[in-house]
Amino acid sequence: LGVACVIESMTKFICGTGENMGALLAVDMGHDFHLGLEDYGSLYSFLAMMQKDDVLSLSPFPAWDIARNLPSIEMRRDRVQANAQRVAEFLKEHPLVADVRYPGMTRDPAQNGRAQRLMRNEKGEFSPGYMVYFELKGSPRKARVMGRRLLDWLSKHTSLKVKVSFGQPSTNVEQPAVMTHSSYSPAELEAAGISAGGIRLAMGWDNASY
Repeated sequence: LGVACVIESMTKFICGTGENMGALLAVDMGHDFHLGLEDYGSLYSFLAMMQKDDVLSLSPFPAWDIARNLPSIEMRRDRVQANAQRVAEFLKEHPLVADVRYPGMTRDPAQNGRAQRLMRNEKGEFSPGYMVYFELKGSPRKARVMGRRLLDWLSKHTSLKVKVSFGQPSTNVEQPAVMTHSSYSPAELEAAGISAGGIRLAMGWDNASY
């Protein structure tokens, strides 16, 4: 796609267990980023200098633990995507759900087109990921209350975990308006496209029927 620099969290899906933290930076070695720093000249040499001076590298155990999970990444990806697709299709038909957002399955043709073009796996197949967002029906106040009740019920009666992380074996669920974005005003929530009754699912390896 012509991207010269990619920053990726290894803490989430690459690690896959939520037990270690790390990040990676992939750089096009032939691209000059013109940082304006005479001592470095390119992003690659700049990062190499930072690594030497500031020890920006993982310690051995987290590096080993993350690396040992890599052989299962394709299997895990297929599992969580299948779960996400099944849950998204179920939510789309649910009478209490106003909207479902999942790549390739939204009401926005332009958004679907971008997803189809950009979200591809190493085989060139459409790979829509494992994040599902849906909005509950009702006024903002009613939807917010319904969302909190839903999370309480799910935490007591299912294998889902109410927490903001993702890329883990268990499916994690959160209500952004009252959790990660609780400091936002109603106007800021609206500008960010976050419904008071919006629920984010980060699908795990669970049985989707649960």
